[in-house]
Amino acid sequence: GEVMAFDTSIMHSAVNESDEVRYILMFRIWHPDLTQAERDAIQFVYDCLEMPELLSEDAGTRWMAEERVKMARLFPDVGESTSNGSKKSGFAVEGRGKK
Repeated sequence: GEVMAFDTSIMHSAVNESDEVRYILMFRIWHPDLTQAERDAIQFVYDCLEMPELLSEDAGTRWMAEERVKMARLFPDVGESTSNGSKKSGFAVEGRGKK
């Protein structure tokens, strides 16, 4: 296969017109010139894309969404310990099953 990397911060579209499966590894890296306030604002946009309830007019719905975002940020540390001392996750975001 081929490997390609590109900056997705520029509006673009991508289409797989082949009959073969294409795998995408996507991750976010903050530009070093962004201020903390800019990072926080962009993170809020990402959070809203993942959890649209953050924009709810209902305070209870919004609070629950905020709590779910907090839990997602703690995800690596959430869970019960197994017999060998490692952590076993007990958290799954809606739409994403536990593995």
